[in-house]
Amino acid sequence: MQKLNYDKATLFEDLRYDRRLTGKDMAEKLNITPGTYSYLERGDTWPSFGTILKTLEVFPDVTFEGFAKYYEEREDYITRTFVGQSGRTRRQKARAARELQRESS
Repeated sequence: MQKLNYDKATLFEDLRYDRRLTGKDMAEKLNITPGTYSYLERGDTWPSFGTILKTLEVFPDVTFEGFAKYYEEREDYITRTFVGQSGRTRRQKARAARELQRESS
């Protein structure tokens, strides 16, 4: 499995650093476990809708549009990296190339 290498800071990481909070503080404010918060900050998981709503409640300067824009950019990156421009995975492209080669032989 290919590891995602997306270096842009997550929204949660930006929020925490801007407010000079610890990960534990953020987890408490968002009513989630510190482990779950850690996954969110590293970008290893996507926030649930409940976590998004809680974030908007706790941090009024954060907008839903901000969340949407960040995760849209992240999804675009993932799609380009793992699926490619044509919508097929690298494995599917390789299989198609082998099939074409067999057909032409």
